[in-house]
Amino acid sequence: MFFGTLLTEGYLSHHKLKYPNRVELQSLVDTALTRFNEAESARMLPLKRLHSEPDEDGFITVTRRERDEPVVAKKNKSMDLEDFYRFQKREKREKRMDELRRKFEEDKLKVERAKEGRKFKPF
Repeated sequence: MFFGTLLTEGYLSHHKLKYPNRVELQSLVDTALTRFNEAESARMLPLKRLHSEPDEDGFITVTRRERDEPVVAKKNKSMDLEDFYRFQKREKREKRMDELRRKFEEDKLKVERAKEGRKFKPF
């Protein structure tokens, strides 16, 4: 029985090491994020100064500006203008339905002709 308690204690210590206390974990994450933010702001400070301060000759250095927000992909404008109004969309849908009905009737006739051709006529 002593061996079983050792295993249980080992599993418990492994579990505690694998899954730390929520409060401790949150404090670790908070300190890591504050360190990262401080390092990032320290890295960005000289770049921001280059944007606004002229050098000894009086020229402002042109640098690449980092964007805070992600770039949104622009839509193709020609696609938006194809069916701009509701009535255009409705007319397009009605034309498509008429075309499908016409094709359905043609297919029905083809099927009828095929059935007639398959009938057995001994004489």
